[in-house]
Amino acid sequence: LVIENPALPNLVARADAMVTAMKTVAPQAEVVATITSGTRETSYTNMREFLTDETDFDVILSINDASAFGAIQAMEDAGIDAQSIAVFSIDGERWALQYIAEQYYVQASTAINVLDKARGLVDALIMLLAGEQISSIIEILPGDISLSPILINTIE
Repeated sequence: LVIENPALPNLVARADAMVTAMKTVAPQAEVVATITSGTRETSYTNMREFLTDETDFDVILSINDASAFGAIQAMEDAGIDAQSIAVFSIDGERWALQYIAEQYYVQASTAINVLDKARGLVDALIMLLAGEQISSIIEILPGDISLSPILINTIE
């Protein structure tokens, strides 16, 4: 299951990258459905609706932690066991890290360092104002990636 936001191209690219990464490590994996979100509230509502379809799934790829939290709340309300679903998300928020430590739904979350992005943008603008040519794509690496102990043991 992929939680995406088709209204925002950067989040479409993020969701697509997550699916590509999943298929790299699990080529047999299928995306059984997508739900639209971007906020905890929208994700909760859309996940509750999705759960009425009784579609089998065991992984959620979420464009952000807030959407993951809404989906988790809907699964809690539906009585879905935390050990039966693996959630992978982006933002590295405090609750995501707590859930990872507790092995509660979330298996991994990567931090997005907004400050580094802002610095990169300012640096690029300074270079442009100085008359320098820069690439049309500036790569800024993500922040820390937090993994659950289960995933760490699987990797080792």
